[in-house]
Amino acid sequence: MKAHFHLRTIMPYFFIIGLISVWSCKTADTPTPTPTPGTTTKSSAKDITKFSFAALSPAVDATIDATAKTISATVPAATDLTKLVPTITISDKATISPATGIAQDFSKEVSYTVTAEDASTQVYKVTVKKDAVVGTGSNFLYVGEFGGLTAYDPATGKQLWKFSTNSKDVRTDLYLLDGIVYFGSDENKMYAVDAKTGTKKWEFQTVGAPVSSPVVEKGILYFGGGSGDNKVYALDAASGAKKWEFSVASVIQSSPTVADGIVYITSFSDKTLFALDASTGSLKWKYASSDSKGGVCVANGLVIVSDNNNKGLLALEAATGAVKWRAVGGSLFVGSVTVSNDIVYASNYDKATLHALDIKTGAEKWKFATTLSGSFQSSPITGNGLVYFVGGDDYLYALDAATGAKKWSLNSFKQFLGPVFANGILYASSTNINGTYDPRIHALDAATGARKIAMGTNTTDSRTNPALWIDGKVYMSSSSGAVQ
Repeated sequence: MKAHFHLRTIMPYFFIIGLISVWSCKTADTPTPTPTPGTTTKSSAKDITKFSFAALSPAVDATIDATAKTISATVPAATDLTKLVPTITISDKATISPATGIAQDFSKEVSYTVTAEDASTQVYKVTVKKDAVVGTGSNFLYVGEFGGLTAYDPATGKQLWKFSTNSKDVRTDLYLLDGIVYFGSDENKMYAVDAKTGTKKWEFQTVGAPVSSPVVEKGILYFGGGSGDNKVYALDAASGAKKWEFSVASVIQSSPTVADGIVYITSFSDKTLFALDASTGSLKWKYASSDSKGGVCVANGLVIVSDNNNKGLLALEAATGAVKWRAVGGSLFVGSVTVSNDIVYASNYDKATLHALDIKTGAEKWKFATTLSGSFQSSPITGNGLVYFVGGDDYLYALDAATGAKKWSLNSFKQFLGPVFANGILYASSTNINGTYDPRIHALDAATGARKIAMGTNTTDSRTNPALWIDGKVYMSSSSGAVQ
């Protein structure tokens, strides 16, 4: 009885197990259906993630408002907004119009349309403004470089602005007066630029690139035209309008000097010194003297100029051109001479020697020989009882102005560029400092030569002597001989 009850009790379990087995077999025999292939989703990303002006120095990164879809940038005050080239980074698989790397006129708002992979679009509005802050104060150092004129803060070395000459050299030394910097470039132009902002005031087109540094006197700017030009120009310094021109027989590489209503300038191939009426350009007198690239110096009623026709230095009476004295025969002089405390300082090109002469007689007071012959063309300057110059050996020298005794020297500096002295500081363009490549403008302690600060970068390539505007006073070392 008990066994019968046990079988009846467990029989339902066998029945259930059998059903499960049958169901499992049917499931295994039924093939898994193949899913229908899905459609790939295209990206809808259409963001501008970075917008910059990499060609500016330093580069400018714009601010992007991702919500408002606006982009704003502030560039240096002297930047030409009409042809800025942006570098733009966008979402992956998106495109943009206008394209990155294409110059645009940002003097007005520019719209960029980003198109996503899924063909949806987003418009960004870009605005660019100029920086109203141009410096930390009222002090500026200017230097002509490859590609433009650059202004620095002489205390910090910070670049304040740069005026572009469209990848062309600044060819002349700078002349700074009444808040305007004047200079010539390889674009065959003479420029006037606002000294505080770098904004162009005017430009004057010449036939060739001017290498004759400009000089301004009584509201008139004077300079010699470049290759193929063969003219002396007088322009209105405020507007750039031509007042007069004087034709010569060859290119003019020297710079003019203006004194007592007379413009003194030498032409190159025909080796002639001209004295012109500053108001009219009419010839007052001329003298066959030199093919020098350096300008003349006028002091004590004398015009002192290199006489490379006869080799040596020549002093002429400023009013008439009559010869007063000759000195240092048998030598070539290329740089402009400097006069201080009735001493004439002149760099001897082929004998690599600095001469100090009595201005009244031309008698030699002392001379200092550098270590390398030739290529000595830097114009000397004086300050605090010392005379400074760069020799053909690339050393910057400081000598006692009265005796010629060496105080200090430092290498390496550009032999064709002269230093500038201002308030106990000497500013000069280097190629390297004591063996370390460092082509910048250096501020040095004028008494010891110790370096105080450097301006520019290791790509700075100075083409001119620096000029400074400090506390309202101007400091220059022009190759014209006018300001030494």
